[in-house]
Amino acid sequence: MTVYQLHSHPEQSGKKGSLQDFVESLKSISPQMVLGLGTLWALVQSIMCTSPDLFFLGEQGTETGILAPEHFFFFIALTIGFVFVSLFFGIAGEKAATLVWDVRFLALTSATVFLGLLVLFLAKTFLIAPLFYVGAILCSSGVAAIVLLWGDFYAHHELTAITVNALLGIILGFIIHEFVSLTQQQGIVDALYCLLAIYQFFPLYNASKKIRIPKVKLKKALKEGSLGVNKNNERETHGAALDNPTEQDFVLDVPTKSTLKVKRKTFAIAIGVPSFLFGFALGPLSVMALSTIGVGVSIANQMVLAIIACVIVTIITMAAYFFRERELDTFYRSFIPVIALSMLLVPYLFAIYPHAAISLIFVSYLAFELTLWIEFSEISNRYRISTLLTFGFGRGFLSIGMQFGIIVALLLGQGNLIGQNDFAVFSFMIVALFFGYLFFPRERAIRHMAVLENTRHIYAGSESDAEKKVGRFFQACNQIADRHLLSRRETEVFFLLAKGRNASFIADKLFISMGTVHTHSWRIYRKLNVHSQQELMNLVSPPSPGAARKTDDK
Repeated sequence: MTVYQLHSHPEQSGKKGSLQDFVESLKSISPQMVLGLGTLWALVQSIMCTSPDLFFLGEQGTETGILAPEHFFFFIALTIGFVFVSLFFGIAGEKAATLVWDVRFLALTSATVFLGLLVLFLAKTFLIAPLFYVGAILCSSGVAAIVLLWGDFYAHHELTAITVNALLGIILGFIIHEFVSLTQQQGIVDALYCLLAIYQFFPLYNASKKIRIPKVKLKKALKEGSLGVNKNNERETHGAALDNPTEQDFVLDVPTKSTLKVKRKTFAIAIGVPSFLFGFALGPLSVMALSTIGVGVSIANQMVLAIIACVIVTIITMAAYFFRERELDTFYRSFIPVIALSMLLVPYLFAIYPHAAISLIFVSYLAFELTLWIEFSEISNRYRISTLLTFGFGRGFLSIGMQFGIIVALLLGQGNLIGQNDFAVFSFMIVALFFGYLFFPRERAIRHMAVLENTRHIYAGSESDAEKKVGRFFQACNQIADRHLLSRRETEVFFLLAKGRNASFIADKLFISMGTVHTHSWRIYRKLNVHSQQELMNLVSPPSPGAARKTDDK
């Protein structure tokens, strides 16, 4: 067995990125992820932020300077649908992991959004007010489920893939919405969004093929060889069945899909409170960015400013690749206080140069959405916390904050988000951003929430000795990964290192580069406080006293 050992730990992790690294990251662009998130974001923007403008009976609320009761109830209906679905899956957690990627559930989510849009269209055509609230609940419920699905899919990728695809997806959704807003035919707009709702099923179905984990019992897997390879002939006999398998005949290649257990209520509060505060700021900011806010700037000029804003956000994101990888999380989180500071300038820029003010709003909105998507995905990825927990509670409380933020902003602005009381609107947005940033959970908070189990299920009863040993191996790996907060990818690499695999095999098995293997391995060594692969293997399977005495005698 070849023992893999790193020789230059600090240099591997300490190397700064470059433009070449950004070019390399372009290889992680997935059209499926970009188009899926882009079309989803166009739906979210239309339904959650500008629905009164797109679907409602009139503009009486903004004309009189008073928030009309109909608009208020419409916002409440949107919130009910989004929050119910998000919090339901947040509470269910991993128990619902199999359900959400079922093909029937995928079809149901797309059909729900489509049906909601159809109900809104009928309500507008025949002027039936109650149907608006029914349509709002249906649309927001379906969209909430789709957000959870894409969040789960993104969280199973590296930070680089999350960042690049989320950037392009959010920009694509923003551009789609802006182009649709130029269309004067409301019937065409409704038809386009209905098509987007139907389209969501197809990329989600393709994603389900990659993320779905087959339910195979360990005993059956060992006999069929589906979990391992014969150590004497790894590549040729992959999956070959053995008549009498033993633990030594198999080296398991892929770890079980394990998630870090956390104190559910504590985690819900820890991520829910800052998400609610972020929503208070994001709601008004979304409406400003996605609605025609006038101030002497034509829609065509706003479209040009939107494209310029997309370019600026892309350049800012490229700058992240000149930071050390361990600094990326801090880099993205720094967007939030920068956005808060930029909000101070918006009221003054509107009086002097409206074009600059609108550009700043566009940039702030895109950067804010990108940051939140990256942070939710990274919490799930880095700490192996259930994506349904993170996105369920996070996006659920975020949507509550968004709708209440819009209502409060409209009341403060007397029906307009940019008006004589605009300083009050931006002031409460800045305060919400500040406290949201202050309370957003860091690693220390996650560590205190973790539920570390001393024992896990060990195979017993009729299982063979080989199966019991495999069960103990899984148990030990999972316990160490939980205790040291290993990420999803680090857990996979750690699992293979613990079985004595070398860097070349790990790179081939996980479809990653040798450099990435070195980087992950160095992080694992640092977190586990070991200096060689043999030390790591001893943590998982400590040598027996007899073996240790033989080694000493030699």
